[in-house]
Amino acid sequence: VKVKHPRVEDYFRSDMSIIKDFCSLAMRQHLPALREIEKQFMSEFDFSREAANMKRVAGMLNKHPKWGRLVRVPEPHVHLCSEGVLVMEMLPGVRLEDGIRQSLRDVARARGTSPEVLEAEHRRNIEENGLVAASRQNLRIKVYHFVTRALDIVRNAPRFAWNWTLGALP
Repeated sequence: VKVKHPRVEDYFRSDMSIIKDFCSLAMRQHLPALREIEKQFMSEFDFSREAANMKRVAGMLNKHPKWGRLVRVPEPHVHLCSEGVLVMEMLPGVRLEDGIRQSLRDVARARGTSPEVLEAEHRRNIEENGLVAASRQNLRIKVYHFVTRALDIVRNAPRFAWNWTLGALP
């Protein structure tokens, strides 16, 4: 069950405004990504719409020959959902974050190193060559960067949702 805090949208808009203002001064290259993140989050504040999107995505995945067998989207209980409440089935299995972490450990092990060393190499390569040049030099590093960012998003999205829903209640 996901319950929306009454002022979460206001808080989010305020926070995003501050972050975008800062980025416009110090890190303009991140503005397009921030705008997309803001757009995605704003679309998720209406839990009725999120339930409909979950059903739509599940339908598309189920038709796909490969992903239909590998990915499962929780079934929303639409009759119990509203703009501020999302009720869905609980799925058994490995959490996405844990699966990504295991994949990263597997890549590191195959390369004879650790996830921490991979990240340090990646950061050093970016500092020395810039993000685009570093990514072009090594496709594995580009994939690792994607996985790391996905992990950050996966790790922080539940915290964000908790902080601005049930965690914000007195």
